[in-house]
Amino acid sequence: MSFRIARKLARMTQRQISEKSGIDLSSISGLETGRRSLAQANTLTIAALASALQVTPEELLSVCRQRADKSKRRRRRLPLTTG
Repeated sequence: MSFRIARKLARMTQRQISEKSGIDLSSISGLETGRRSLAQANTLTIAALASALQVTPEELLSVCRQRADKSKRRRRRLPLTTG
């Protein structure tokens, strides 16, 4: 879901990114919902998305990694028990 943050920072819709990058709208949606991983995308896809967002591929991957790391940390927390 970290790709959504990058898109919102660029103030673009999914459709706008799809049109600018040439990446299918369903793929953009999949990146945002977590069905697809940007980390596993090929370099041409990452470059096209970065270009559409007007960032470098490294910046795009960095934003996405930071958000993914934060969500992983949240999931690792153990539930508190009382008693």
